[in-house]
Amino acid sequence: MKRLLTAISAILMTSPMAVASTTLEDHQALWRELQSVGVTIRVNDPKHCQGLGGGSYHSAYRTLSICQDNATQPNQQVQWTLNDLDTLRHEAHHVIQDCADGRAFDGQLVPYHDTKEDYTSFVNRMPGAKIKAVMNNYINDLGVSDDVVILELEAFSAADSVSARNIAAAVRSACGA
Repeated sequence: MKRLLTAISAILMTSPMAVASTTLEDHQALWRELQSVGVTIRVNDPKHCQGLGGGSYHSAYRTLSICQDNATQPNQQVQWTLNDLDTLRHEAHHVIQDCADGRAFDGQLVPYHDTKEDYTSFVNRMPGAKIKAVMNNYINDLGVSDDVVILELEAFSAADSVSARNIAAAVRSACGA
C-alpha cells in the first residue's frame, strides 16, 4: 500500500477535475438507496458533529452522518449546500467500500477499484493539489494508516467525479437492496 501512495504522489495530475454534475433529485435517490440497504442517515447529530463538520460513516452501526455547513441546531436540517451534497456522495462511497469485498457491512472497507491501475486512474481525476491536501490531512494531521488514506482518496474522487445517481446504482449493486 505504501508503494501505491508513492505512485499516486509521483503521478499527480494537473488536469482539471471532472465535477460530478448532479441534481437534488439525484441526491434524494441516493438517500433512498442508502436507506433501502439498511443505512441510517443522520443529519447534524451532535453525537457525530461536535466541531467536526463534513461527515462520517460507521459500519458497525450502518450509520452515515452529515454535518451540514450552515447547521444552527442539533438534528435540524438546513438548506443543503453543494459541499453538503458532496459529503453525502463521499460518505456513500464509504458504504460502497464496505460492501466491495462481497461481505456487506462487515466493517472491512476496501477500495471499490480492484486493480492498482484502475484505482490510480480514478484517483488521478482529482487535481494534484487536492490529492496532496488529502494525503497531508490524513497522514500528517490525523495520523491514519496508509489503508485509510487509500480509501479516503477514492471517496474524495468519487464525490468529485461521480454523480449521485451513479453512486446510488453502485450502492445497490455492491450492497444489495
